[in-house]
Amino acid sequence: MKDEFYKVRYSLSPQLKEYDLISSVWKPYVMFFNKTNYKSEVYNLDKDGFRFNNLNIDMVNQTDKINSIFHPNLHKGFKKFGVVIGNSTAFGIGSSNDEKTIPGILSNKTDTYFFNMACSAYNGFQETIIFQNFINYLNNVEKVVVFSGLIDVFMTYFNTEFDELFDSHYFSRIYLNELENSTISFKKKMAKFTFEYFSKEKVDWKNITIKQLIKKVLSKKHLSNQKEKILSNSDRKKILTNIVKKNLKFWHNYQVGTKTKVIYVLQPLATWCEKKKSSEEEKLFSVTDSSSIRLHKTWADISKNFYSEYKLILEEECNNLNIEFLDCNSYFDKKFDEKWLFNDRIHLTDLGNEKVVDLIKSKF
Repeated sequence: MKDEFYKVRYSLSPQLKEYDLISSVWKPYVMFFNKTNYKSEVYNLDKDGFRFNNLNIDMVNQTDKINSIFHPNLHKGFKKFGVVIGNSTAFGIGSSNDEKTIPGILSNKTDTYFFNMACSAYNGFQETIIFQNFINYLNNVEKVVVFSGLIDVFMTYFNTEFDELFDSHYFSRIYLNELENSTISFKKKMAKFTFEYFSKEKVDWKNITIKQLIKKVLSKKHLSNQKEKILSNSDRKKILTNIVKKNLKFWHNYQVGTKTKVIYVLQPLATWCEKKKSSEEEKLFSVTDSSSIRLHKTWADISKNFYSEYKLILEEECNNLNIEFLDCNSYFDKKFDEKWLFNDRIHLTDLGNEKVVDLIKSKF
């Protein structure tokens, strides 16, 4: 089944093989970011990990001089500048090359050069942090397109533990596990490895005594049935409402304080779109939905019924804060029946990116 997954995936979209090897590096505050200084025929990253829009062969040979998306040689002739920020779809996973990403197409089809400041797997709060971290490079920016929304929803399906104040992010389990392991002894690590799977309660492995651990193990009420906690829709709505309000207040404050136009675009999820699938999408969704890879299974599990509730949360808050709101899911309707817009349930083809750009341009 795994061989079939990659066979179908790479035969239809060969560039996905390059994207499937994408890696991240640790960064303060945001926890992770795109790997830096990566160059290939499919995508190119600068010294900070941002993706170029138009790095040609001559520029590749000058990466010691031109190795930042903010370098003026990359956008000669442009007097207007913008930013596209978001997760892997905004970054351009699925596109055939840098110019076919949403920021790349926007830069080619408008009089504004858009910096690609997206990172694969970022949630909405991480997007605000990375934006603030590079804000000194953005003095002349007139438009910000926040192409986002799905990772926050995804994490409510993917993670089973949530903090009411601190958003769940991708790789959080790995970070928490490594942080805990760095503070406990070898014996405690062995005990954790042996017994953690069977405990349904959170264990303080650093301070628990052997006597307390034995008591826990022998007590049936502490034994786990190993069923993942599933959030109710009401809990999911409560968590996401808090996330949306917090993140959109940041974009509102930035818009008002700098007189920059902010457009919030709810990115498309194939499950939420009314269009009929193309033959290519049928094949790709079939292998990804049946894949043993939890990432793909989770995207397939996201409820179509929750779409209208989540859209309403975003739309109402954007209206309250005077932020332009667009929804790609309602836009990808019958007019695109059997058009190949998706490479999987979240990532777009070159054509999909072009159609998104058409929607965004309508608000310029």
